Amino acid sequence: MLLPMLLPSRALVRALTLAVAVAVLAFTVVGPLGAAPAQAQQSEREQAEPYVQKGLKLARSGKFAQAVEQFEAALKLFPHPEIMHSLARSYEELKNLPAAYSWFRKALAEDPAYTYADQARKNIRRIERRLKKSHGLLRLRSTPGQVDVTLETEDGETVSHLTAPLERWVPAGSLKVSGRKSGFEDAQMTTPITAGAETDTELILRPLIRKGFLDVTAGVAGADVLVDGKKVGVTPIRGLTFPAGAHTVEVRAEGYANHSERVVVAADQATAVT
Repeated sequence: MLLPMLLPSRALVRALTLAVAVAVLAFTVVGPLGAAPAQAQQSEREQAEPYVQKGLKLARSGKFAQAVEQFEAALKLFPHPEIMHSLARSYEELKNLPAAYSWFRKALAEDPAYTYADQARKNIRRIERRLKKSHGLLRLRSTPGQVDVTLETEDGETVSHLTAPLERWVPAGSLKVSGRKSGFEDAQMTTPITAGAETDTELILRPLIRKGFLDVTAGVAGADVLVDGKKVGVTPIRGLTFPAGAHTVEVRAEGYANHSERVVVAADQATAVT
C-alpha cells in the first residue's frame, strides 16, 4: 500500500526547529493512505507507490532535492494531498519557501481535512511571516485560462512550468512574466513586486491569426490581382498567404471587364479564384 509520512507531535513541532532531524521525523512511515480508492484509482496509487517510498527514503537521508523528483513523479500518477505535503516539506528543507508554500496550499485545496491539514496551515503561516520580509505575493490571472507561465526575477532566476491562474511568493523587485498557450501569441509583461505586499495582475494572450492560401488564375496572364483593394501581384498567383476569413478579390486586365469576387479563405487550406 502507498504510505504517508509521519509528522512530529504538536509538542515536538513546537520544541524542534526545521533542522534535518525534524525532517527525518517528518518522513517516518506510518499507516496506509485513507480509505481504499476505486479500482482505477487503486491502479494509479500502485504505480505511484514506488516513487513515494523512494522519496521518503531519500528525505529521511536528507537528500531532499532527489526526494522532490520522486514526489513530483508520484503526483503525476496519483495526485494526493499527503504526497503534496511531503513535497512541500522537502522544498521547505531546501529553503525554497515559495514552492513549499505553494504545495501546502495545493494540498489543502485538494482536501481541506486531509491528515496533516492542521500542520499545513501552521506551516503556511510560518512561511508567510518569513517571506514577507523579502518577497511579495503575486496573484496572476490570465486570458485565456490555463496558460503556461515562466517567471524571471531581476537577478535572472527563473521558475517555469507554472500554470495561470496562480498565487506565488516572488522576490521583491522587477518581475518578468511570460505566458504561452497553443493557438495564442506568446505574451510578456513586467511588474514591480514589493516585499510584504500583494500584487494582483493579469496576463493577456491574443489568439493567433490563422491563415489560408489563395490561388488566383485568369484567362489572361499578367492581369493585376487586388485583395481588399490592395494589389498583391499578377496572374497566375499560387499559395498567397492571407488571414482566414472573408476577402474581396478583384482581377483587372486592360481590354477586359474587371472581375470582383467575395471569397472566404479557410484556415490551412487553399481557396481558388478563377
